[in-house]
Amino acid sequence: MKTLIALLHKDFVLIQATSFPYGGNFIGKKGIAQFFKRFFDFWESFRSENIAYAEEEKQVFATSMEVGKTKAGKEIRMPMI
Repeated sequence: MKTLIALLHKDFVLIQATSFPYGGNFIGKKGIAQFFKRFFDFWESFRSENIAYAEEEKQVFATSMEVGKTKAGKEIRMPMI
């Protein structure tokens, strides 16, 4: 995780839907570290399947199917862009 965080710009912003238990705006390297702590505190297991990438001009998009099990035992499958 330290390698990933080191690659991020100091003004990096992650906006996660507030409908998630780990939602909110996470700014900079400290913010992304806080996000991952909250994320991993929530999930027992989590993985991405069927990952696909598309790019146009200076933008890159990724789609996937997210599969996880919460620490409360609930299993989910959800598409992600």
